[in-house]
Amino acid sequence: MSGEKFIEKINVQVYDIDEFRAYSTKSGRTLYLCSDSNGLVVRDNNIKLIGNIFKIQSEMRIFMNSYVADIYKTLKENTNIDNARKMEAYMKNLFPFMGINMPMRKSLTKKYMKQSKEIDIKSLLSIMYELYDCEEREFQYVAIDLLGENYIRFSYEDFKMLYLLINKKPWWDSIDALRKQMALWVKNNLQYFDEIMTTLLDSSSFWNRRIALNIQLLWKNDTNTEWLKKAILQNIDDEEFFIQKAIGWALRDYSKTNAEWVKELLNTYSFSNLAYKEGSKYL
Repeated sequence: MSGEKFIEKINVQVYDIDEFRAYSTKSGRTLYLCSDSNGLVVRDNNIKLIGNIFKIQSEMRIFMNSYVADIYKTLKENTNIDNARKMEAYMKNLFPFMGINMPMRKSLTKKYMKQSKEIDIKSLLSIMYELYDCEEREFQYVAIDLLGENYIRFSYEDFKMLYLLINKKPWWDSIDALRKQMALWVKNNLQYFDEIMTTLLDSSSFWNRRIALNIQLLWKNDTNTEWLKKAILQNIDDEEFFIQKAIGWALRDYSKTNAEWVKELLNTYSFSNLAYKEGSKYL
């Protein structure tokens, strides 16, 4: 609290920019708005720092990290309503979008990706979690982009923290993008492969198991067929569309490397029409 000046108790839901009022957590805690050398901060009853307040266009938001606030501001300022509607429709209106396509997102966040390489991994994970908490879908994409830029620096303990993101606002877009980055780390750290596959396949979440099924895509001759077969057979009777699609993709991809192995599996076990159609595409 040293150097801070108390401004007022914050106990209303909507932030009024002119009067510096508002923001209440869902738990109903009483928060306090204070000012210090870094600007406005929010603290709870125990004088614990909750986050910093940033003015983004006409709204006030609380972020734990100024890095996230900068990304938020940059993307928000480039909102394209027409594109957003199209992107939302494509994703079945499950998530709001700002209408920023991938090339534009990559361009807008290029400097943040570069800066991220100087951020320690613990802080980087916190940034990724905070981006996942942002409403618009593009922020989850940026979080995954950050992983792509930094996975090489992750320890196994760091990697395990990614499990928390799998079922956070899950849909095929975030799951497949996250899986691609996780797979890069796994291939470089195969001493943990058995444990990772066990963890993913033991999950009740079909999204975790989808990642397990497809984590070896494009591994070609490096594919661990024992684990691939185990993942497929464990999930062969699961009626979930995204599981059957994943089984088909796994078989289709590996058929380019070892067609006979895939043929034998398809002829030995009873697959769904979807998995069989996808898996036999190149046979």
